[in-house]
Amino acid sequence: MAPATGGRVSTKIYDAYRIKPDADVWAVLEDIRDRGEREVVNRMKAFYCEQMDEIDPDSPEYQAARLESPNSSDVALRLRMVETNVREGYKRSVTRMEKDRYDLNVSVAMSRHGASFYVRAFCDSSSLLCGSLDFLKRHPGLEDFHYQDQADRPKGISEESWEERRRVWGEMMDKQGFIRHQYIIEISCWDGFWKLNPWLELSRKFHKTPPVFPIREEVAARHLRAQEAMASVEAEPGRIVCVTKAGETITIAKARKKSQRGQWVSRVGATLKRHGTLGRAVDHVYMEHATGWIAEAVKRHLRQAKKARKAKRRREEARASSCR
Repeated sequence: MAPATGGRVSTKIYDAYRIKPDADVWAVLEDIRDRGEREVVNRMKAFYCEQMDEIDPDSPEYQAARLESPNSSDVALRLRMVETNVREGYKRSVTRMEKDRYDLNVSVAMSRHGASFYVRAFCDSSSLLCGSLDFLKRHPGLEDFHYQDQADRPKGISEESWEERRRVWGEMMDKQGFIRHQYIIEISCWDGFWKLNPWLELSRKFHKTPPVFPIREEVAARHLRAQEAMASVEAEPGRIVCVTKAGETITIAKARKKSQRGQWVSRVGATLKRHGTLGRAVDHVYMEHATGWIAEAVKRHLRQAKKARKAKRRREEARASSCR
């Protein structure tokens, strides 16, 4: 809920459901918790594996972790790095208002109105756990009961039903737009993170069957393959070759000179450019061939950076002239 003009409070309840009259309320809530926890764990497992794939053994972070645990296997080290990043990211998320992919809080709130019970779902869209509560849309014990007064009535919902939703949610709210009387089911929360953290399960699984990680060039190439401008992207140790749909060949290769150790060189057309890391080389090629809103965002950023450089130069010149 958010305040609108004139002090009026607008109602925006996007993910909300009513428990069907013939459903067992506690059975529905227990099922929501159980299924929600499974969804959270599955998404965290997938994220852990994805992040383990993308770790660069030559990166400073990996080298620092290797110094701390010289006897750990590559698999164990990668898993521990990912688990630490997730844990620290979650810790930061719960202590600030800005949310990112490490906002791992997932919950549902149940409220009562008359003889009916209503459920609202909370899972941030930017979180790596986004989608963990999507199963509520298809739950046999629930029916959709979302409502907002800032948009037209959706097709398929009668005017009488829409008005009922407005009345029910309005009667449950106080003057500030808050629903004070509700029962919160925390599916994923900071205090219970240890129960859902898949680190131990994955450790046991990988101990029996260690995964084979792709070369870092292949991991980097995946980002370029997703671009609309690319017709093909091939990766091999020390080299990535891209061919655009326009027929242009682009290469990213590890620098061979001893003085350029650890650096990468990109060739886009006739332009050569050195980069400190493979990731920066890939980012450069990606931005050079970005389309749509990404391209517009890059152009806007470059324009703003150019203006900032000019303003800085003028300030320095003005400061220098005043000192004469």
